[in-house]
Amino acid sequence: MSQAEDGIEPGRRFATEIREQPAALRRLLEHDGEIARVAATVRERDARLVRIVGHGSSDNAASFGDQFVAVATVFCGGAAADAAAE
Repeated sequence: MSQAEDGIEPGRRFATEIREQPAALRRLLEHDGEIARVAATVRERDARLVRIVGHGSSDNAASFGDQFVAVATVFCGGAAADAAAE
């Protein structure tokens, strides 16, 4: 297998990031109070659109986040489901 320019074999970085996801999710869930406050603000403002942005490899993660929000709002219903369908 050929080495990438940075010396890491192709696919290894992504495999490492995938294995890090459970711990990253646990860290995210430690902020459930802050997430609840943001969610309450979104509801109060009757937000019709949620957009997640990123740059570089984070752009790919942001794209998946956008898709997740769209699917989650369709299954959960509410005003955001209408925006996700647009």
